[in-house]
Amino acid sequence: MIVQCCVCGKVRREDGAWDPADQHPSEKISHGYCPDCAREAFANINIPQKKESSARNFGVINLGGQARPVEVTERKTGTLVVVPLDGHMGDSREPPMDVPVNCFTPCASQEEAETRAGILVVE
Repeated sequence: MIVQCCVCGKVRREDGAWDPADQHPSEKISHGYCPDCAREAFANINIPQKKESSARNFGVINLGGQARPVEVTERKTGTLVVVPLDGHMGDSREPPMDVPVNCFTPCASQEEAETRAGILVVE
């Protein structure tokens, strides 16, 4: 499956480099962000650096074609630490996990993240 940037249209090669889309044959495509577009798209996201912050940041991650609502607990270089949500207003029974920034779509609330996870489809 090819990963294509949803902003500029570049596609990710197996070695992780990004090329213009016209250099690849048509295959199944999943969308994400190339590193340049991800930096621009997520530059203004208010993600707390410490767990003690009262601000809560929700979104949807897309891993392997499955969309899941999550809460962001920490931001690292190129990755986010997220806790998958189970639909009970912040209660989660799963441990935190690191995910690439380009797999994350920010949402204004947990309700929005859960709604979007329920309707996002990757072909």
